[in-house]
Amino acid sequence: MTLSPIVHEHHVNEAIRLFKTSTMDAATASGAEGISRGELNEEVQAIEKEIRKRLPIGWSTSYQALVKEFVQGQSYTQHALDRTLYVLEKREVIRFSNQKKVIHRYALRPIMLKEDQIILPS
Repeated sequence: MTLSPIVHEHHVNEAIRLFKTSTMDAATASGAEGISRGELNEEVQAIEKEIRKRLPIGWSTSYQALVKEFVQGQSYTQHALDRTLYVLEKREVIRFSNQKKVIHRYALRPIMLKEDQIILPS
């Protein structure tokens, strides 16, 4: 690679080669903590299933308890746990309090339209 005020064809070819290589490396590279996107998604789904099973509606737990259980106890990655909690918060399955130190599981409240119609908010 050289620095020159004039661009030659070999400079352009090298730039294209570098761009393609870096783009493909980024697309196929491992995600956080050395796992692929597919593996990350599998971990997120598994953690979500476990959280829904182990944390009943109306209950709460500390973030550190989840880290201890899933990251240290079951060898999931920290990134997968954080991603799962982010997804569950966006889906309104959990809420954070105390600067995200406590996680509360809650149910969506039904909206009553008429006596026989109940609609859950989406």
